[in-house]
Formats: sequence, structure tokens, C-alpha cells
Amino acid sequence: NASRLTVDLSRLVGYSIEDPDGGGVTINLMLPRGTGKKLQGMTIAVDPGHGGKDSTGCSATVNGEVIYEKNLTLSMAKKLQRYLTEAGVDVLMTRTSDQDVSLSDRPDIANKAKADLFISIHVDDCPKPNTASGTTAYFHMDDPSSRSLAHSIAERVGAYSGLPVRGAKSDRVRFRTGMA
Repeated sequence: NASRLTVDLSRLVGYSIEDPDGGGVTINLMLPRGTGKKLQGMTIAVDPGHGGKDSTGCSATVNGEVIYEKNLTLSMAKKLQRYLTEAGVDVLMTRTSDQDVSLSDRPDIANKAKADLFISIHVDDCPKPNTASGTTAYFHMDDPSSRSLAHSIAERVGAYSGLPVRGAKSDRVRFRTGMA
């Protein structure tokens, strides 16, 4: 038997689900970390995925020209940097040119700067054409605040771009211990 509980709330919340002894389920609702905090004065690490000669990410050929993920992510990250800087955010870029930054160095840069947020930008491809399209935001492990932010980002990117919204997913979906 399966049950479904739907809770309509007037605002986005974080949540966690607990079943410590298997005798019942507890759903904890909470305001996400940083709720009410202004962007001005925050430090946000922006990570343009991939970069360098050997880490191009996915690619597509358009009108005879090869377009690499690493260039798209850098372009998007620079635009995001501009918007965030105008809002008073201290933006920390993990790369600002076509350079290789190791997978472990990317979060280390953010952690050493005590960044409030870490946003990594990627453009995925699909091996079977026309089988998947849209925007997905991944959050780290089961963190309720990260989940809330990821849902918000996915919804807003979808609304702005017109892309279908595929939702927010834990990085555990792809990697048992989460992404780097």
C-alpha cells in the first residue's frame, strides 16, 4: 500500500523526512537557511563547468561549428557574475577563462572563501535525440535548504528560458556520496 500526502504552502520551504524506528514518519518543514537575507554582501561561488584542453564537456555541431559545453558554461557564468555583482554580491569565479580546474579544487575554492552559496553550471546532452529536454537543478545530498534553492532555480530558469522544468534532484541520484 502506498499513500500520498500533498501539502500546499504559500512559500517554498525546506523539509526532511524521518522514520527513526519504522513506526511512523515525521516530516519537518523549515524555512531555508538564509531566508530573509539580502543578496547584498553575500559571497557566491560560481563554477563554470569543465574548461581547458581536455575537459570540454559535451559538444554539438551547429552549422559546421563545434560548440563545447565548457564555452557555454563560461559565457553563462560571466553573465550571472555580472547580474550578481550589480546586486551587491561578492562573486568568486572558479575560472574566468578556458582553463582546467580540477574537480576537487572547485568546491575547495568556495569553501576556503567561506562562500554562502556554490553554483556549478553545466549543459548536459542526451545520447538519444529528443528524449530529454529541460532544466534540472541538483542539490547536495539531502540538505533541505539546498533542495529548496534547487527547486527555485529550476523553476525560474524554466520560466525565463521556456525550457521544460525537470525539477530538482539530489546529487545522490548520480553519485552515492554526492558530487564533488
